[in-house]
Amino acid sequence: SSNLKNIRTNDDWEHYKMQFFVKRTLVDRATSLLFNSDIIARLVMKSPLTPLIYKVAATLRSPEEEELADDIGKSKIVGPY
Repeated sequence: SSNLKNIRTNDDWEHYKMQFFVKRTLVDRATSLLFNSDIIARLVMKSPLTPLIYKVAATLRSPEEEELADDIGKSKIVGPY
């Protein structure tokens, strides 16, 4: 409904509030630099250093990240479809 008078809301939203924390790995922190700097993104994605950077990043992966990367590499479907 587009009429706000017809919409009921849960007044006690605190009951559903969840606390969580995302534990960032070294690779996560380094990757966030790519989103905040065009220069660093170009250096990593489109430079002669790109293969070396990817090799270094692969050695810094946690076991969980390595497993996920392997699963993604085995997948034939990329993206949500």
